[in-house]
Amino acid sequence: MDDVWTGRYLQRHDGSWWVVGEDGWSTSVEDLLAVRDGLASMVRDLPHVECEPLEVEES
Repeated sequence: MDDVWTGRYLQRHDGSWWVVGEDGWSTSVEDLLAVRDGLASMVRDLPHVECEPLEVEES
């Protein structure tokens, strides 16, 4: 059985789903979700920083 092209997603003959870019790159949906979760946890772990707005003087 051949792979089935469905636009941005490709279902392989083994039943797995892959995200495919227009220029040919591809990654599994699971890997993409793992990257997203990793980035979300890094952002969540950033320390809170209090700061005041910058004032800009026109010259």
